[in-house]
Amino acid sequence: MPDSDLVRHSLGRVRESREFRRSPGLQSFLSYLVESALRKDDGTLKESVIGVEVFHRTPGYDTKADPIVRVQANRLRGKLERYYATEGAQDLICISLPSGAYVLVIERRGFDDRPVAGSPPAKPTRLLVLPLTTLTGGREREFFSDGLTEELIQRLSSAPGLQVLARTTAMALRGKAHDIARLREKFAVDAVIEGGVRQTQNRVNVSLRLMAAKDGGCIWSGQFERQLENATQLADDVAATVGRELKLRVAEARPAAARALAPAVHEAYLLGRYFFNRWRPEQSPDPAAYFRSAIQLDPTFAPAYCGLADCLHLQAVWAQASPLEVMPEAVSAVEKALALDPLLADAHRALGVLHNAFHWDSAACEKSLSRCLELDSSSAAGRCEYGLSFLTPLGRLDEARGWLMEARELDPLSPHILHGLAANDSCCGRHELALANARKAVELDPGYTLGYWAAIGPLVALNRWEEAEEAIRRAQESCPRVYTEIVESWLRAVQGRVDEARRILAGLLDLRTREYCSDACLAFAALALGDRALALRLIAEAIQARDPHVRTLGVHPAYRELHDDPAWPGILRQAGLPVREAATRR
Repeated sequence: MPDSDLVRHSLGRVRESREFRRSPGLQSFLSYLVESALRKDDGTLKESVIGVEVFHRTPGYDTKADPIVRVQANRLRGKLERYYATEGAQDLICISLPSGAYVLVIERRGFDDRPVAGSPPAKPTRLLVLPLTTLTGGREREFFSDGLTEELIQRLSSAPGLQVLARTTAMALRGKAHDIARLREKFAVDAVIEGGVRQTQNRVNVSLRLMAAKDGGCIWSGQFERQLENATQLADDVAATVGRELKLRVAEARPAAARALAPAVHEAYLLGRYFFNRWRPEQSPDPAAYFRSAIQLDPTFAPAYCGLADCLHLQAVWAQASPLEVMPEAVSAVEKALALDPLLADAHRALGVLHNAFHWDSAACEKSLSRCLELDSSSAAGRCEYGLSFLTPLGRLDEARGWLMEARELDPLSPHILHGLAANDSCCGRHELALANARKAVELDPGYTLGYWAAIGPLVALNRWEEAEEAIRRAQESCPRVYTEIVESWLRAVQGRVDEARRILAGLLDLRTREYCSDACLAFAALALGDRALALRLIAEAIQARDPHVRTLGVHPAYRELHDDPAWPGILRQAGLPVREAATRR
């Protein structure tokens, strides 16, 4: 049984679909059966009980004379089949009602599977690709093996009926001894790929094994060897072979993605991806430099522009550069990527993020992220950003949480997704759950600053002050001064240590005269000190600076003190945010 929150999110999609929208009786029937399945009270699902509890029949009524439950079950069965054949073709969870029973089947579902009338969809193959081992060159060539692993995951994800766990989860398993049975239990996978990469002069050799998770048996093993300039074709060849072994159809690579790439371009791009995936504020080397190098060497390579756009966006978010300086270049880069390859799903994801963070255009954000998921229905990043970049700024937090749960289903070891869930829980007042998700994020990556930040608010709400101090200390180890001091000023004010809080904030206000700071974040430190006028002035200046943090004004708990201010609705409108939903106190 998948996670109950994810199942309920999927139920909500079904209920709101065109197929079910005008059938409130069937919606109630389905909800009753889903909740019964989640409680595992299958033994009570008798026709007579359902008739009473769902269709309001008198206890003891004659089920032979009144077949209401059987009739509605047939209707429900048919509507579910039609829904998953049309609107729900890309849903992660499939809910079906087999004939002759009232017990639902709820399971993970392969993308683009089409159910056969009268029977539930076949259970999909769920695949984990373990990081390819670097067999030559040691750690300095690890980026190459990681790059091939990521490309292989992307290509296999194109196969209908195949769910491939995302890159972050795969990389979190690097260097660990793996018991196939344990992987199956933890990640519900049906098959596992492992292997290694050997590079000698101008050739690259990849050896792989495809293993059944059920018993650890080898389904297939093989080797692939190519000239280094043809290394980009390795992922296509491996994906096609694995697809044949699993009796799945892997889509042919697009011409833009399948073309040969000069080794220097490929290496610069893989280095950019390698360091971007390990990104830390103010780190060295800068992944953007590698993407720029790949673009300079080959101005027609679309993925490099997409990588550059992601880097520039993070520079703005982390106040390493003014958004007005770097965000226009980020938009230009991702638009160039889409001009070169309109079918590059990740570029549509990056554009959706920028529509939210820079253009403040929720409709355009939704359109781009929806296009990303049309092109890559297994994209965990696309689902995550649909929740964070589109739904969250609009205050649609319950929907956002459902999308984040879907993303976690595809990438269960992603600190970023766990941070998103923690932030969502904090906004909704679920402090214990927020703390659990934040702590899980830093367990996976002890240097993940956002995980420590996400823990501080819940810890304060739960009066766990010593742990909050420890979280601040850990965040300072991997975070720029401006952000840790903003959070520290807020914490000191909340603790009643007002003089310390004012001193820290004064230093930050002095710093902002010399370099860019996020005024939207400075505002909530001012609010903790009760200085509304300063907070409103800082927010006004943040809007002028196109600070991406402005998009959290409507939902972040720190700004709730301003929700009753007469100027607040106008501020929200300037930031492209809804007024009624965002300004309502929880």
